[in-house]
Amino acid sequence: GLLHIQDAFYTLGEAVLLGVPWHEVAPMTFVVVRSVPPHEVALYTLPGEARYAGMEIVRAGLDQIAERTKNNRWANDWEQTPSGQPVLIQWPSWALRNPLGASE
Repeated sequence: GLLHIQDAFYTLGEAVLLGVPWHEVAPMTFVVVRSVPPHEVALYTLPGEARYAGMEIVRAGLDQIAERTKNNRWANDWEQTPSGQPVLIQWPSWALRNPLGASE
């Protein structure tokens, strides 16, 4: 699952609100409830290494968003043309036929 990433987002938010470093924020507790009666409840938390891994992923993503915002560059390198204009899709003629037999 992606619990380590969820933990990182909530932890960063709480750290900003409290004005403390993220590692001083208590680990997130996940409350899990079974969907069938008698609906037992369990509490889970992540180990430190999972929290650090989630934080690295989130930080890398936030850094990338900041860089793209600064440069106003949202496309990936493979999506760019020399002119910066969109690439015209070469549509095959067979795709223009009526494959579903709908009336025209």
